[in-house]
Amino acid sequence: LAAGRGSRLKSLTQDKPKCLNILNKYTLLDWQLATLKKKVDDIFLVKGYLSELFINKQINYIYNSDWERTNMIESLYIFLNQTECSDVIITYGDIIYNEEILSKLIDSQQDIVIPYDKNWYELWKRRFKDPLEDAESFIVDKKNWLISLGKKKPDYNEIQGQYMGIIKISKKGFKIVLENLHKMNVDQRRQIDITTFLNNLLEKQKIFTIPIFGNWMEFDIPSDFEVAKKLISENKLKLTKVD
Repeated sequence: LAAGRGSRLKSLTQDKPKCLNILNKYTLLDWQLATLKKKVDDIFLVKGYLSELFINKQINYIYNSDWERTNMIESLYIFLNQTECSDVIITYGDIIYNEEILSKLIDSQQDIVIPYDKNWYELWKRRFKDPLEDAESFIVDKKNWLISLGKKKPDYNEIQGQYMGIIKISKKGFKIVLENLHKMNVDQRRQIDITTFLNNLLEKQKIFTIPIFGNWMEFDIPSDFEVAKKLISENKLKLTKVD
């Protein structure tokens, strides 16, 4: 899902989409593709902002023409409506992660699955002076079923990890997610974010979670690129080599 501009990155997205920014000689998209190609047969990218800059021929492109007024939920809706029902990995365009995380998701037999970072505090304290500044709540039960997520400015006791921006859905999960999106009107889809959608979905459908311990990174602010470089140099962010 890569249709938005990513305005929090300021000048870094002035002339390019967020995922085409460079980290250690390669774009964020290059790093994701290196991992995804190990496990995933068909790769689709929902584009919008400066869509003409996406030229990688290994990707199937879907265009969110209303990207300025919508968010990832609308992009997800457009994608699901235009593709065949199948097992799907849904991933934000502004993150990177290693192959082990992807493998754990694919191996899961549950219908809707999300990984969460139990080592979130170590990463967030590198990114922000106050780790709670940009953290969201994430609560699971003893069997790793999701209870709730996405509350802004939570207390530490409401954070068992951080949602990472990756979701796996089975063929059955595909139908469940699309059915719930169909029930929303256009205005609802334009306004809701993915964590709120997942919270609402919990009222009808169980969501399984997989704990992971680092080896991923999101890019929301310019300094995140320097943090990622340091993590790579310290061998705390191990990524698949880009061909």
